[in-house]
Amino acid sequence: VYGIPVDRDAEAYARYLAARAGRADLGPAIEGSIAVPRQVAELALAALERLAAGIALVRPRLASEAVTAAQALLACVEGATFTARSNLPGLSDPRAREERRGELCALAVRARELARAIRDRFGEHDR
Repeated sequence: VYGIPVDRDAEAYARYLAARAGRADLGPAIEGSIAVPRQVAELALAALERLAAGIALVRPRLASEAVTAAQALLACVEGATFTARSNLPGLSDPRAREERRGELCALAVRARELARAIRDRFGEHDR
């Protein structure tokens, strides 16, 4: 299955709110508030990698569609990793926090590289 139900994100947020209100354990709630957007980023990155792998087969007249898809997937990766990174301060272990930050940043960097390569495949086109 290639998707994360929206409900998982809503559930993670609800657990976080309950934990902040003292009705649940904060540790697992923080973990969920990082894990769900990270999974979204990983899925979007996987789609971007598939698009990049097949980009040579895209006809030049479909360049705008390919580049638009790449930019939309890039926005998804960047938005999801930003959301996950914004929850990192809730982790109590500084080493785990930095490790996760590095992993999330690596996802975003890879997405930017792929989106740039897809855009560059079609030349300048009014950049």
